[in-house]
Amino acid sequence: MSATSDVAILEQRTEAYCFAQVKNVSVVIWNKSPTETSLEKVQVLLTKAVTDFSDSMAMLLNTRARETPTEAANKKAAAAMRAMGNKIKAVATVTGNTDFWSKVVRVTLHAILGVVRATGVGPNDAAFFSNPIEAAAWLGNVLAKQGIKGATVAELTAAVSQLEKEFPAVP
Repeated sequence: MSATSDVAILEQRTEAYCFAQVKNVSVVIWNKSPTETSLEKVQVLLTKAVTDFSDSMAMLLNTRARETPTEAANKKAAAAMRAMGNKIKAVATVTGNTDFWSKVVRVTLHAILGVVRATGVGPNDAAFFSNPIEAAAWLGNVLAKQGIKGATVAELTAAVSQLEKEFPAVP
C-alpha cells in the first residue's frame, strides 16, 4: 500500500484497474473491461472494505473500458454486489461521455444494478455520471445526507483528482 494523497490509500494497481480506499469509500477505476479474475481480486478488496466500514461503506466506480465485459464477468459482478447485500450505502458510477461505448457500459451496469435490486439488496443510492469529480461530490453529499461519517466531499474530490492523474486513461 502506498499513500496517494492525504486520505487515499492505493491498495492495488494493475494495467486493467486500480483500487484505492478513501476512508469509507472504495474507488475502483477500470481502464480495461473486467475479467472474472480481476473481478475476484477487486471483490476481495471490497469485502475487506465492507468488513472494515460496515454500515458506512460506499463505492465510486469509474469505467473507462471501451470493450464490453463477458457475460460471465457480468454475472460475477452481479453476484459480488448481491453478496455484499445492503452493506454498500451508495454507488457513484462514471461511465464517460455520451459515445457508443459509454452507452453500452451504462446499459450493462443498469442491468446489473436492476438484477441486484430485484433480490432486495444493493445500495440505498446509486447514480451515473460522465465526470469523476461530479461523482465524488455527489457521493460525499449523499453520505452526509444519510448521516454517514467518513470521507467528505473535499477529501473525495481531491483524492479522485489525484487518482485520475496517477492512473490516466489508456487511449
